[in-house]
Amino acid sequence: YYTTDGSQPTTSSANFTGSGTVVLTSNAVLRAFATEGNYSEPSLTVIANFSIILPIPVDCNSSNSGSLTTSSAYSTVFGPGFFGRRYSFTPGPADAGKVVTVTASSSDFDTFLFLKDTSTNVLLWNDDYLQDSTDSQIVFRAQTNASYILEVTSYSPLETGNFTLEVDCEPTAELGVKWSGAGTA
Repeated sequence: YYTTDGSQPTTSSANFTGSGTVVLTSNAVLRAFATEGNYSEPSLTVIANFSIILPIPVDCNSSNSGSLTTSSAYSTVFGPGFFGRRYSFTPGPADAGKVVTVTASSSDFDTFLFLKDTSTNVLLWNDDYLQDSTDSQIVFRAQTNASYILEVTSYSPLETGNFTLEVDCEPTAELGVKWSGAGTA
């Protein structure tokens, strides 16, 4: 049984059996306890504070300064010990089909870059895109009606420092084919 408003949960509160997921869309204080018919008393109430940190929007042909600090949220891929910063990228109608190059660079730490869909599935990732470099780069084609999450983190745990995230969008070359209809295939 649980509550998301900080109040004491009761057996009348929201619950799930076995395992489940609590979806939060804003900051919350979650309180929960477990009970079972054979228990003489419910378990102790567990309290946890959750802060929702929304990704920072970025656009095509932008340069974005950021930093990883000890107060940054953890990477949603690597988890505790790996600080992360998330960005959202939603191509506009004129950007659909363009080749998007995202580069994370830092002189303070070895960057690691993830491209995820809005369900947080990892689509692409990169560590060092050039030999003798600690910068990361992902290249993909922007899809119509798609939104992406970019996550910058570090290769090693507990690394902090400043970084730059570059988002470049370039149109793809078009091939014009003319066919007169004469001749045989």
